[in-house]
Amino acid sequence: MAARFSQEVCLKRYNPEEDKFYYQNFQVPLFSPTTALNILRYIYLNYDHSLSFNEGCGQGKCGCCLIKINGQPRLACNYIVTGSNQTLNLSPLDDRDLVVDFITR
Repeated sequence: MAARFSQEVCLKRYNPEEDKFYYQNFQVPLFSPTTALNILRYIYLNYDHSLSFNEGCGQGKCGCCLIKINGQPRLACNYIVTGSNQTLNLSPLDDRDLVVDFITR
């Protein structure tokens, strides 16, 4: 089955060993609307096993998956991605101490 859409995703990641941010772009196939959390899972499973992020209840109640999506704080488990020509920008929150990538203290 061919993907209906392809979504460009730009991750702002954090490397604690060098104490700096870097960006990585991925092209993610979408077969149907999905969540930003599922996109992170897809990237982890298919492109980069070093990607680190939090996931909790998956129902928008615990707040574990709170990240910035296109510059705004959002729950990744609730943010629906339908496919767009615009890049989906995912980054860690600014006001938290980062451990690695999207993992905060």
